[in-house]
Amino acid sequence: MTILRSLLCIFVLGGVAACAPRGVPQIIPLNDAASVTRVYVAALRDRDTGLSSFGADRTTEMAYLHTDISIPPSHVSGEIEWPGRSEPDPLKHFGVIEARRYPAEQSFFERLRQHEAPAVMIFVHGYNVNPAEAVYGMAQMHHDYDQPVLPLAFLWPSAGDPLGYVYDRQSALFARDQLVALINDVHSKTGKPIVILAHSLGSFLTMEAMRQNDFASNRSAADMIGGVFLMSPDLEPDVFEVQIDALDRVPENFVVLAAKKDPALNFSSLITGKRPRVGQITDPEAWAERGVTVIDLSAFRETAGSAHSIAVTSPEAIEFLREYLEEIRPDL
Repeated sequence: MTILRSLLCIFVLGGVAACAPRGVPQIIPLNDAASVTRVYVAALRDRDTGLSSFGADRTTEMAYLHTDISIPPSHVSGEIEWPGRSEPDPLKHFGVIEARRYPAEQSFFERLRQHEAPAVMIFVHGYNVNPAEAVYGMAQMHHDYDQPVLPLAFLWPSAGDPLGYVYDRQSALFARDQLVALINDVHSKTGKPIVILAHSLGSFLTMEAMRQNDFASNRSAADMIGGVFLMSPDLEPDVFEVQIDALDRVPENFVVLAAKKDPALNFSSLITGKRPRVGQITDPEAWAERGVTVIDLSAFRETAGSAHSIAVTSPEAIEFLREYLEEIRPDL
């Protein structure tokens, strides 16, 4: 590991341990004591078949699949129990029971339409994320938050590398059209309302997609999306304001989850000219007049290396936000 990479691991991810070998999907046997979460996946990554074969190369063709993730009975809220170098154990670790690719998008959206969940949550991951981390993360969030939504992970082509920030920003721009198409397809082909959860640089991609949709379509994004949650958004405030103001209408329940101490956003601010990020601004009045609710998560306990993802890694933050979701759920 180079000195530069080591420093980035410490600064961005919060500790040297976070730059241990990255998580990869591993097949795990079905066990009755474990719970199973099916995550639907729309992958805009160069691929062959199966979750493990998706790389960082860009492609304009979407792949559709689902993967059944086993979650151990010993699971701790806010964690993903990776097997590491050991043999995956369904009583201790996350793992993949099955991954199935759909030969045509029609069958994929028909499956979503038939699902009993009343709404679809599209997860737009952030910078430096590989496919396994995005899908396991979606499964962990769905399990811990226990909300009646169908989990759909949008895998845009992140390099999955701490040194790939510039590549990832360009990939976010590259993926705008396909995220717009996915939102429209979910709405028109399933008839279900949509909630978007975007993390970090995925917030930039989400805002660009909604803005582009409203420019190019007669249908406002707000007509399809019942809630938007930007978690630690990696966005400059003035860019965010331009994006918000360009929308035909701001979706209901538009929420920014922010925290003051976020080393990943400090890093982003440093390499982009020391500009603050939206995810660091905790003032509830910052964008209230634009219909945006800011929730400050700074006071919640952080787990090791997780300040940038505190909304999904802190058990206390998860419980707080679950109660918040219970209050606003009828509006989603």
